[in-house]
Formats: sequence, C-alpha cells, structure tokens
Amino acid sequence: MARHERHGRDAHAHRDERPPGGRQGLPPLAILVALVNNAPGVAGEDDVNVVPRYLPTAATAAGLLAPRVLIFDWHGTLVDTRKAMYNAMDDMLARFEELGLPPQLVSRSLSKTAEDERLVEYVRQHRRLPEKIRSAGRLSRTDIFEILFGANAHAKQVAHAAYNAAYRYHYGEVRHLHGDERAVLTALRARGIRLAIVSNRDREFLEHELAVLDGGSWRGLFDVIVCGGDTPNRKPAPDPILHAVRRLGCVPGRDGWYVGDAASDVGAARRAGLASVFFNSAGWTPEWLAYYFPGSAEHPDVPDVVLDDCRELERLIARLAHRGRAHRLPAGG
Repeated sequence: MARHERHGRDAHAHRDERPPGGRQGLPPLAILVALVNNAPGVAGEDDVNVVPRYLPTAATAAGLLAPRVLIFDWHGTLVDTRKAMYNAMDDMLARFEELGLPPQLVSRSLSKTAEDERLVEYVRQHRRLPEKIRSAGRLSRTDIFEILFGANAHAKQVAHAAYNAAYRYHYGEVRHLHGDERAVLTALRARGIRLAIVSNRDREFLEHELAVLDGGSWRGLFDVIVCGGDTPNRKPAPDPILHAVRRLGCVPGRDGWYVGDAASDVGAARRAGLASVFFNSAGWTPEWLAYYFPGSAEHPDVPDVVLDDCRELERLIARLAHRGRAHRLPAGG
C-alpha cells in the first residue's frame, strides 16, 4: 500500500497530516503532479502529468534497452483471478490463531505507513481483509503479506502455505485482464523476444489456469515458467527471477525486463539486475503511485517505467527497437 517515510515519534504521531507521497527534502508539490485530478491515473505516452514527475512513463523513461527477454508476473499483470485470491486470503486469515501468526504481525513502529498500520490492526482484530481492500482489488497476495509480516520470512512461509491450502477450494476461474494480452504476447514473441512467467502462485494452480484460459493456447507462448516453491524464497526476493533468467540461458542485465503490478515486483526486478516495468493495471491515482514508490532512502525502489497495459508495453518496445536500429545504421545509410 502506501510508501512514505516517517522520522521519529513526532512524525509517527502526525503522519496523517503529512501530504501523501511527500519525500524528505522536497516540497510535495514539486514531486506530486496533478493530484487535483481525482480520476484514476494511468501513464500514457502523450500525458506525462498523470503520475508524479519523478516516476518515468513511456514518454519520459531513460536508459531503457529494447528487451531480449520479457518476464511477467501472472495475476494482475496478464490475468485477473482476484475473486479466488481474496476468498482464499480470508480463509487463511480465519486460521490465524491456529497458525500462530498473530504474534508475527509487524508492530506499529515497523509499519511503513499509516495505511499499512490500519490494515495490520484490522487483520489483528477481525481476522479478515477490510471490504474496501477486496472491492478495490488492487493489492496482491505478496503485497498483503509484506504489509502484515515485513521481513519475517518464516511467518510469510507459513502464510503462503496456508493460503495455498485454502486456494485449492477457490481457484479455477481465470479471466482476461483487458483482453488483448495474448495478441500482444504473440506479437512480441514474433519479434524474437523470449517470454517467461515468474509468479508466487504454486505450479498446480498456475498450470491449471494456463490450461483453461483460451483453451490452453497461452501455454506455448512462454519459454520458462517459474512458480512459488521453485526457489527457496519467493518474491520480493530476486531468487525466482534469477532462476528464470538462468533457465533461459541468459545473464541478468538491462536487456531483460520484469513486468509486474506490485511494489514487490519492482523491488524483486531491481535486486535481480533487470529493468523493472510497473503495470498500473489497477488504475492507481497519482497520489497512490507516490505512496507506492516514494523513491526515499528508506524505500528506494522505483520502476524504470510505469505503463498502463500490454498495448503500451508493445508500443514502447517497438519505439526502442526502432531507435536501436537507427543507431546501428552506417553513416549515410
């Protein structure tokens, strides 16, 4: 959820009065652009003012290489499985006591934002997600566990295992996110770009969803699929992404992109040494994007580019590839 800095007891006491997304040493209006626009903000190629100016869009991103490898998250990036995800999450939270997880919740002093703290306290008291979290459908399973447990790897392992047990009673329904993902993936593959999936979802679920989506025609689009449990640590650790890169026979570099819809995806990509692409598929407003990616010393992970969807990704890659070809032309060519 929200991602901004707090400093000391006074900042903790008054954090709700601070402008959202403020970064240390900079006036909020210098880093938040178009916060008066209350409509859901999405980065477009010709409209760079719908996100905080320090976050790169397709029109402003610098230093990106045309990718040879594209690795995608699954839920919220390519497909929508949110109903099953939130039902399984509530089933897992109902077992909190028997799982021994209440003492593992982060303390108030370690919650990164007021919003994170409120979610932790709600779960502590009610053993379920707030309805507004479910209805908005913006937070991933991984992001929720990061908010609830922070750096407690053992607690997250227990929660992931219990979530998977609950998910078996709900999964099976998978929907297109926007509807044009398969066509774009096919076009990108025709460009010679190698495609992969890295998801925290366990293989039995992801393989089933691939099998039922569009008659199983998605399965052949991906050279490598890495699922939760394939590596000792899940995202936001870089391990699953690095495992996929190795299986592709590549080395980590800026010509590999990881595409996801969560802050944890951006952090994992950057720690793996890949370019990070954030899909604003949930329609986060500029205010929330600033919360999500403050670019502070405490929370430095900022995506290399913020995009709307696969079509915008395809256009950006086409432009970068064209620019690369132009640079390779001989003088006078």
